[in-house]
Amino acid sequence: MKKIYLNSIIALIAILLCSCGSSEKELTLKNYSTKVGGDLANYLEVVEGSYKLAMVNGELILTAKFKVIVPLDENAEYEKIEAELLDESGMPLAGVGNFELQYEDKDKVLSALRSGSGEFAVQMQYFGNCTPEEALKIAMKSAKSFSVTTTADVYDGTPSTVTDNDTDLESTDEEQESENVEHESSGRNWDQVLSDYESYTDKYIRLLKKAASGDLSAATEYASMLEEAQSLQESLSDAEGELTSAQLKRFAQIQNKLVRAANNM
Repeated sequence: MKKIYLNSIIALIAILLCSCGSSEKELTLKNYSTKVGGDLANYLEVVEGSYKLAMVNGELILTAKFKVIVPLDENAEYEKIEAELLDESGMPLAGVGNFELQYEDKDKVLSALRSGSGEFAVQMQYFGNCTPEEALKIAMKSAKSFSVTTTADVYDGTPSTVTDNDTDLESTDEEQESENVEHESSGRNWDQVLSDYESYTDKYIRLLKKAASGDLSAATEYASMLEEAQSLQESLSDAEGELTSAQLKRFAQIQNKLVRAANNM
């Protein structure tokens, strides 16, 4: 995919600037366990406590607090921290889906992981199979707790043992690595573009909410956002290569975030 239709998104937001309204509901949940699943199981744990699940300006948000156990290697990166709502028996709520760490918290989490100690609170946004309102209704009836899973690229520092089979495969691995260099480079390029795109989208959602609250300054800010859109469109056009499956998923999540905000104005 080479082109993201940003202009249509801008037009949608322009129409929505005169929309308004959202309701606030909340539910208190316990963490099912202090342990997290996945790649960061040895690095991170959930702080025992009660946490709020609430509609906040049209988004379903789960707050959570984590404690770092050991430091993450400076060359390692985490990809995802996700939460799933559970029923009384500890089973996932059918048809709901997951909550994902909000992108703006990524640097804070990575900094804490690399420091190797301390606690930090985050907000996890709902990206599931139904609307935030529908998910909250299901949660109000059945949710009792939540679990957390993680995905990361972690190097554990354990030296590898070279075998004859490893030697035989060495040249093949080198060839594959060479073939992947260009793809990885373009992937990093799209990572930056998507980060800029998500930052722009988040700003626009905040602008929508400001307009919905009756703040007249939103009209002035909208003009500056149109100028920023021009710069972003150029970045999107200049990005090289194709998006990976993970990047396509992230792009879809950014779009869904905007659509959900629009539907709840």
